[in-house]
Order: sequence, then C-alpha cells, then structure tokens
Amino acid sequence: MLSMKNRGWILILLAEAGCYLGPAAPDAVADAGTDGAWTMDGTGAPGDPWPTAVARPAAAAGWSRAWGERPAWPAPATAGYVDPHGDPRVEHPRRVLRIEDPLEAAVVPVEAPAPWPVEPADLGADPEVSWVGLPAGTFTMGSDRGEPDEAPTHGVTLHAFRMSRSEVTVAQYGACVAAGACAPAGRGGACTWGRTGFAAHPVTCVDAAAAEAFCAWAGGRLCTEAEWEYAARSGGRDQAYPWGDAPPSCELAVLYDPDAGGEGCGAGGPRSVCSRPAGNSAQGVCDLAGNAWEWVADGYEAYPAGEVTDPRVAVDRFQATRGGSWSIRRPEVNLRAANRGRLHPRDQVDGIRCCASGP
Repeated sequence: MLSMKNRGWILILLAEAGCYLGPAAPDAVADAGTDGAWTMDGTGAPGDPWPTAVARPAAAAGWSRAWGERPAWPAPATAGYVDPHGDPRVEHPRRVLRIEDPLEAAVVPVEAPAPWPVEPADLGADPEVSWVGLPAGTFTMGSDRGEPDEAPTHGVTLHAFRMSRSEVTVAQYGACVAAGACAPAGRGGACTWGRTGFAAHPVTCVDAAAAEAFCAWAGGRLCTEAEWEYAARSGGRDQAYPWGDAPPSCELAVLYDPDAGGEGCGAGGPRSVCSRPAGNSAQGVCDLAGNAWEWVADGYEAYPAGEVTDPRVAVDRFQATRGGSWSIRRPEVNLRAANRGRLHPRDQVDGIRCCASGP
C-alpha cells in the first residue's frame, strides 16, 4: 500500500499534467467549515494559488488547483470564507468539500479557464519599470478606527524613496525570466502568467522569494509595509484611500462590485495595470487599491506603540501583503490604505510592486 506521502506526491504529479486533484496534496490544510467538511484554504501544496475550491458531489469531491475555475457540475454548499491573507472578517463564499476519506479523491480532467478579454494596453506593454519618487516625511501609520491589526496608530518617519508606478506586469516579469533572474510564476486558473495577450496585466501567483528576486533584478527591493502605506496615503496624508476618502468604485479601482459585473468590475479577474487613473495617488502611483494583492518586505507582526524611523520587520511565520484585489469582498474596508493582509512566504498567490531607496 502506498504511504500517505507517496500518494500525495502522485497526485501532485497528476496535477502538473493538468488533472483535477482531490484534497490529498501533502500539505493540504483541512478544517471544519461545517461538521464533517474539508476545505482547502490556500496554504496547501507549494505552487498552488489559493483557490475557491470546487467539488463534485459525494465520492468525486476534491479541490481545484487554481482559483477562479468554474466547474460544470453543480456548485457545492458554501460557508463563511476566511481570507487567505489572514483576515477572518472578509465575507466571501467558501466552497465546502464533503468527503469520507480525503485520500480517496477522484482525478478528473480540468477544463481550461475561460479567457479574459485582452485589453488595448496589453498590445503595447512596456517591459521597463517606471519609478515614481516619494519625498521624505513623517505620517501616522495604521488606524484606531479600523481592524484590530491596524492598531495602534504610530508615527513613522521615512527617508525619500522610489516606488514602481504600477504593479509588476507579465511583460516585465517575463523579461526577468528570460534573463534567468526569475523563476516562472504559477499558472492556471486566475493566474496571469502563461496567458496570451496579458502582457500589461499584473503578474500574479508568485511567492515572496520570486517577488524579491524580480525587484533586485529591476534595481530595487520589495517595499516595506510603512513605505507602502505612506504611498497609498498619497505621501502620508490623513485619508482612507489613495485618491482620498470617497468610497471605492469601479471608476477608481479594479474591485468586486455586484452592481458592476462582480469580480474585477465584470472582468472576472485583474485588469491591465493603471486602467483606473482616477484612483491614482497624488504622486501618480496606480492600483494601490484593488487589482492584485502585493507582497511587501515585512513580517506580519503587531505594530509598535512608539514612533519609529524607516521600520523593517523580520519575517517569522507570515509575510505582510497589501492592497486588496479584484475579488475581495467589502472593498470599502479591505481596500483602505491601512488594511493589512498576510500569507506564508511560499504561497504563490500575490503580485509584485517594488521600491528603491533614495529620491
């Protein structure tokens, strides 16, 4: 009889061949969404982006390798979704998988995801990174009126730095891969890597190490959490979003809006970078709210109580993420500049934005 570990690896190999996997992947995390149900929350096998798991009824239950796939069979039951970035407050439907033995998962073909529309910006995407300078300054980081992990508010002083104007695009990341400095991103489902005509879309489904490698190749580094929030507040202003205090909308960000087509403002995924100029920061940085989650350099830890200068927090178990995405629910809460997320550094989920020291 095959051991649990070997059976898991066999399923991994089948997945790489394009098959649908049951929840026997070796690192799959099972939890009780409802009594007797197993769910996959994205901290599973390395290389798998966090999914909206899909399942066939009864014995054919399992989880999808890639989020965003739409099964042909009836949708399973749903329960409250715990966001993979560590925010249990997010209200998002979670697919619940009900099985007798998680190792006895059916292996069935997975259809290719429906193509997203190619946007004009993708046809002339520039592989060069464009930088925006942000001046030195002091600002109040966090929020005492928001979520618990945003408190306490504290003063932060930053030296001048530069930030990439946009999220790193597929074209930009592809140049790094071609140069041998970056590993290919994850693909399939709602990942943007490997899709024809998506050169100007944000690259997604990269882990923290890949994000760091790209930024180093581009002449920078990952932004610290403080730098990111300073930029998302348009240079440290007392405002909720990059554009000000007006509530998020599809005019300002690529987000989830049930009245405007749902996820991605009707695209069903991210859109080409800088497609919502009305939502830019005062300095011209785009997509700091919505479109794709972004890795930052810091470990996800509680904030200090006192004032700090150029803070940088070592990564222990989780790494901080920022910006929200095209699919996250409650955008009025989760797209705020102060909002925080977290992932394990090996999770291939998020996108990239880079910073560099100096004006």
